[in-house]
Amino acid sequence: MLCLPTSQSAFLNITGTNAYTSGLISSAMSNLANYNLTLLGSFANSTVST
Repeated sequence: MLCLPTSQSAFLNITGTNAYTSGLISSAMSNLANYNLTLLGSFANSTVST
């Protein structure tokens, strides 16, 4: 009886950390994509203006 709630809480903790890390990774990837897009946009603007 004591083993079940502890394993369930550990499972919830593992899934929570997995979701948290996946959210961090996805946000970092979207930030990188936005950064690359802004760099491409500024590069295109500089090439068009010259």
